[in-house]
Amino acid sequence: MYGLRTWPGRLRTQSMVLMFAVSACLAAVAVLPGVGWLLAVLGVAGVLQAGAMLTRNLSLREVLPPSALAAGYSVMYAAVGAGYAASGSLAGGLLSVVSPSTAIWRGSVSACC
Repeated sequence: MYGLRTWPGRLRTQSMVLMFAVSACLAAVAVLPGVGWLLAVLGVAGVLQAGAMLTRNLSLREVLPPSALAAGYSVMYAAVGAGYAASGSLAGGLLSVVSPSTAIWRGSVSACC
């Protein structure tokens, strides 16, 4: 879907907007009333996340020389994995002191910011 048209703004800006939108979807999961809404919002978050990953890859391709792309991608994906681990750890640690919906909301906010 992302490549079907041109999008306004720089790749970095597009990536940031998409990441905020993904985080908003994940924060909404904490307050949605039913499973149907939950599935719909998670589906939208997945589509937005695909666009965010693509913009990060294209941004990296713009700034790195071809000889450094493999190393750059490795570092980028390692950082993404570390961010997911930190967010999941925060949400898991919060479960002992807050409700699950609050833990999910806090975890999604920490993943964004």
